[in-house]
Amino acid sequence: MGRRADRRGDLVARGSTADIYAWGRHGVVKVLRAGIPVAWADREAEVTALVHAAGLPAPATEGVVEVEGRPGILFERVDGVSLWDRIRADPAALPGAVARQMISAPPLRRLGSLDEVANVVVWLLSDESSYLTGENPHVSGGL
Repeated sequence: MGRRADRRGDLVARGSTADIYAWGRHGVVKVLRAGIPVAWADREAEVTALVHAAGLPAPATEGVVEVEGRPGILFERVDGVSLWDRIRADPAALPGAVARQMISAPPLRRLGSLDEVANVVVWLLSDESSYLTGENPHVSGGL
């Protein structure tokens, strides 16, 4: 494993194989669950770096670090148009049934924006949410 990172930021997301934490002002660290081999993190960081180098909308990675004895990958924020924004701008690019279902499913009858999700994350990371604990807010347009 590469460098050691002594401190992680606030928890942003939790998945079945990793937790995502804020890292500094413009990044995140993906900390893999205990027992997942370092080779997994090495490979993911390598593939992400190749995709980013090809100019596709993927985050730059600063490589694999050790966080509390577990492998983690440092990512920088993605610049440019996200895949989600591309789908929102041109849902017809998706297979017809999938696009129609994505747009019509939420009670708000529209896809959410990246800013709408980011605003919730910013609030969760702020002191304003200090009394909230153990909750999983759904930014889903009412689904």
